[in-house]
Amino acid sequence: MIPYFEIKSQIEKMTPTTIKSIIKRQRLCFSKKQITFYLYTILKHGKKQRDFLSIYNSIKKKTILRLKLPHYSAFMDNIATVAPLMKMLFVIWNHKAKIVASSLWNAVDTTLIVEKEEKSINEKDWKQNRVTTRTVNKNKVRICGSKGLVFINRNGFVTHAERCRINASDVNFLKDSEFYRRFSKGFLLADRGFQSKIVRARMTSIENCKFISPYQKKQKKDLPLKERKMYKRRWKIETLFQKIKNTYGEVRLNLKGKYRSVIKDAKFFSTIWTYNHTLSTKGV
Repeated sequence: MIPYFEIKSQIEKMTPTTIKSIIKRQRLCFSKKQITFYLYTILKHGKKQRDFLSIYNSIKKKTILRLKLPHYSAFMDNIATVAPLMKMLFVIWNHKAKIVASSLWNAVDTTLIVEKEEKSINEKDWKQNRVTTRTVNKNKVRICGSKGLVFINRNGFVTHAERCRINASDVNFLKDSEFYRRFSKGFLLADRGFQSKIVRARMTSIENCKFISPYQKKQKKDLPLKERKMYKRRWKIETLFQKIKNTYGEVRLNLKGKYRSVIKDAKFFSTIWTYNHTLSTKGV
């Protein structure tokens, strides 16, 4: 898990103006110590696999910390306020650790992030476009949640991540090739859900980038032998999802619980950041 001082050191380096622009507040109502505390609470929520209420109660009992905690509802409001900083901390740490796209090959993929069980899906979820239907063992299953988009380099580190709408089409993610130019160096490996004639043309136009993705079955076309061998290295991104969802525990990435979207974003990025941090401590 990311140590407390790692978050503290990054927050201390930020100017109040930068913090206010990220959390979109004209006035900064928190000290940097309080901001660090709330961000670290989000990390603990994922690591301990406990809900925020149990963490809140355990902190409240520890009077030796001399923390003046507000009421639980205000506590959650404060977490939601500083939550946007989590993505920025992830980006800053990646830059500090020199985690960038590889010049040899990188991979991109998405994973479904289940946030609700099917029986709990309501009309509001449908209206907010948070529900999709998948076929599992010839049965249609409704899934409520979001989708995680991840780019990794050849060493397995996450170089870029986004939490998107669950119904967002994979093929549309790479149409804005200008935006993903900095994450797409060398060979970019992607499954067939990302490929289309437009994507192939735009990704090919990027200098020093070769897009490798299997063709759709209806196209009746296969990749050359060299590209098929390179494509097999994409297993690393599947391993990443498996580790996050299984090894690290479902709670951390599934974003279960009736939390606001901004908190779910922070939980998602705290998980990805923790994954990168763990990988770096192993000396990969």
